[in-house]
Order: sequence, then structure tokens, then C-alpha cells
Amino acid sequence: MGTAQVSALLSAQLASLTTDQIVAIETQDLAVLSSAQVRAFTSYQIAALSTDQLVALTTAQAAGLSTANVVALTTDQVGYLENQDLVALTTTTLRAMLTDQVAALLTSQLVALTTRQLLSLSTDQVAGLTTDQIVGMSASQAAAMSSSQAASLTSAQLAALETTDLVALSSAAVRAMWTDQLVLLSTDQVAALGTSQVFALLTASVAALTTDQLVALTTAQSAILTTAQAAALTVEQLVTVETADLAALSTAAVRALTNAQIAIATTDQVSALTTRQILALGTTQVANLTTDQIVSLTTAQVAALASGQAAALTVEQIAAMEVADLAVLTTTDLRALTTLQVAALTTDQVVALTTDQVVA
Repeated sequence: MGTAQVSALLSAQLASLTTDQIVAIETQDLAVLSSAQVRAFTSYQIAALSTDQLVALTTAQAAGLSTANVVALTTDQVGYLENQDLVALTTTTLRAMLTDQVAALLTSQLVALTTRQLLSLSTDQVAGLTTDQIVGMSASQAAAMSSSQAASLTSAQLAALETTDLVALSSAAVRAMWTDQLVLLSTDQVAALGTSQVFALLTASVAALTTDQLVALTTAQSAILTTAQAAALTVEQLVTVETADLAALSTAAVRALTNAQIAIATTDQVSALTTRQILALGTTQVANLTTDQIVSLTTAQVAALASGQAAALTVEQIAAMEVADLAVLTTTDLRALTTLQVAALTTDQVVALTTDQVVA
């Protein structure tokens, strides 16, 4: 049968051809069929197409394939679709593909998909992607992923996700990820997260971070933590926060820390707090500092205390205060002390007071 004869066949006539007859069609004859004629192929006929015939399909023919046509392709056939033919598929058709078919796509084919096509993939299709496909994904494709798609990524896929792709995820996509997913991120992946992504994390996600992940946080990431996120840190997590990261917390975040969190902080962490952070502490937080923490305060930190904070110190804290630290309290601070606090001063502390402090 010549090219003209093949192209003249009606859709019904084409659909009646046997699979052997379909396979016998020359590639040059197949290429002249209209998209409507190709769409008329039955599932059996589609599955019978040879690799040469698939390669010969034009982008117009590929664009005209129905969902039934595409679903009929074998996983082997899918790998022979040319990139331009895949890009020509509608998002509806692509979404109709079986998970095994999507997983059979070559990495070069997956990378060729447009962001609209990638966004059209179902969560099952995304979860079925191979690790090689995940590695091959471009940053622009990762940026196009929806919240539900990000939440469907498996542990193996997350481990394979390159840092550039992880950083490209939208804040909404990161926020949608389950805590079980987040704890699987490597320290390099955690450290690579953008500040907007860290800011988007749910409090439950923050509370689920491992100690290694917390140590991996950069000071810029720590600085962006919200008050709710800071308050969500467990006491076990807080003691692993590096001093530089703790010092990077906003004053609002420090003030949001619970009494239990404050009390568990190490002396190194306490002494690393900035004077602005010290000044931001609530009176209840100050009163919950341990005597060891009081001793660890630097003279600059003590000097930064407001009169209300000084008045909140317990008698045990007053007695534990180093002489050099007591000497930097302002007269206003000392005037705010109660009679019980003054009575708690040791002899060495009283002797160290300046004339102005005594007069106050």
C-alpha cells in the first residue's frame, strides 16, 4: 500500500487493521497520517507500534493522541517517545499515564517536560518517580511542584533530591512536607534551605528536627525563626543549638522561649546571648535562670538588665551573682531591689558596691 493509499484510509478502516498490518506500515506512510487518524488506533494497535514507528510520529500526531492511546503504550515504548512528542502531550493526557509509564520515562524525557506538565502529575505519579528521575529534575521543575506533590515524595526520593532543587521548592511546598519527610533530610540539605523556607516550617516540623539537623542550621536560618518556631523547640533540641545560632535569634524569639527552655540552656549558651537579647527577657524568664546561669552572665549582660528584670531576681540568684557583675548594676537597678533581695547580698558583694550604689 502506497503513502497516498494509507493517508486515504478512513479512521474506521484504520481501526480495523490487524496488529500485523499496523506493524507493516512504513514509517514514511505513518508520518502522513492526520492526528485524527492516529487517534483512531485501538489500544492493541498502539501497543503493537514498533520503536521506529514511534520515533516517526510527528509532534502534531503526538499532540493529538488520546488518553486511551497513551495509556496503551508499553513501558518500553514510552522510552522511545521523542522529547518534543512528550512536550506536545496535553496535561490531561500526561496525568492519565500509568505510574509505571511515568517511571519508565528516561531522565532526559522527564527534564524535557514543561513546568505546567510537571505540575499536572498526580501525587501517585510523583511518588512513583525513580531516584534517577528525581536527580535529573531541573530546579525550575522543582520550583513548579505543588504542595501535595512535595508531600508525596518518598524517603528515597528526598535523599536523592539535589540541594539546588530542594532550595527551589516553594515555601508552601516545604511547609506541606510531613515531619517524617523533613527528619530524613541530610544536614547539607537542611543547611541549604532558604530563609523563606525555614520561616515557612510548621512548629511541629521544627520540633521534629533532629539534633544533627539543628546543628546544621546556619545563623541566617536561626535568625529567621519565628516566635512560635522558637517556642516549639524541645528542651533536648535547645541544648544542641550552637551559641552563634542562639545569639542570632531575634529578641522576639528569645522572649517567646518558655521557662523550661530558658532553664535548660547551657551556661555557654546563656553567656553568648547578646545584650539586646538579655534586655528582651521577660521577668519570669529572668527569675527562672539557674544560679549557674546567673554566674555565667557577663558583666555586659548584667549591665544590660532593666530595673524590672533586676527586681525579678530571686534571693538565690542575687547571692550567686559575681561581685564584678553586681558592681555594674545601675543605681536604678539597685533601687528596684526588694528588702529581701538586699538582705541576700553577701558580705563580699556589699563591700564591692560603689558609694553611688550604696546611696541608691
